[in-house]
Amino acid sequence: MKFSLLILGLSITTGICAIQGFSVRPPFHVAYIVPAGTVGNQQLPPEQTQTMGNDFAVNRTIQVFALGVFDSGGDGLLCTLHARIYDLDTLVSVADIEFTPERPGVLIGGSRYLPLKQPLTLKRGFRGTVCVAYLGDTVLEPDGNIRCGSGDWTTDGDKNAISFNGMGRHSYMGTGDVFPDIVDPSPVPNNFAAGTFVYRLK
Repeated sequence: MKFSLLILGLSITTGICAIQGFSVRPPFHVAYIVPAGTVGNQQLPPEQTQTMGNDFAVNRTIQVFALGVFDSGGDGLLCTLHARIYDLDTLVSVADIEFTPERPGVLIGGSRYLPLKQPLTLKRGFRGTVCVAYLGDTVLEPDGNIRCGSGDWTTDGDKNAISFNGMGRHSYMGTGDVFPDIVDPSPVPNNFAAGTFVYRLK
């Protein structure tokens, strides 16, 4: 879907868009789309904090402007969620934003968004995973897991600018904010309703 709403300092209109001092033109796209009002079907206990996400590949160079996290029910975040994009070849985090109940970001559809300080360029051939660490010592925010029940979240690859290879991944329970090194092959390209990002062709 084309992204045409307001994300804090990220003002998107039908004309030129100013993002943290950068002027760019739409259209923008959301990689992983969760419908408004979606309720998560998996809630981890506090002692089982972990990271989960979905893999993608870049087929045409893109710029990423914001990261997003799934907000179950759209009623605010129950815990800290740390969104990241990892490079699958180096296992290095190339972008990250921390979402908290006090700084949850702007709700659009079923996810909340915050802008990156600088646009992130991902070149053709980049292989990554966008993931979220579920952190806290009380109640954790529910996520969506297609293995726990059906989900109607979708993807937008902008005519194959990015592709989704059907690999979900997660870390061991209790490991918190780490690279999700357990590959969980999925019959769908978006196994988890967790992290997402806003992008456009460069």
